[in-house]
Amino acid sequence: MPVFVLIVFLAAGLLWLLLSFAFIPFGRFVSKLWRDAKDAMDKEDPDENDETKE
Repeated sequence: MPVFVLIVFLAAGLLWLLLSFAFIPFGRFVSKLWRDAKDAMDKEDPDENDETKE
C-alpha cells in the first residue's frame, strides 16, 4: 500500500510538470489578449471621463 501511494504522488508530480509546460504558452497568449484589451479600454476611458466632467 505505501508503494502505491508513492507511485500516485510521483505520477501526480510528473503530470503537474508536463501540464505546466503545456499551459505556459497558452497562459502567455491569454495574458497578451488581456493586456491588449485592457490597453484598448484605457484608451477609451479618457474620452468618456471628459464628457462626464462637463
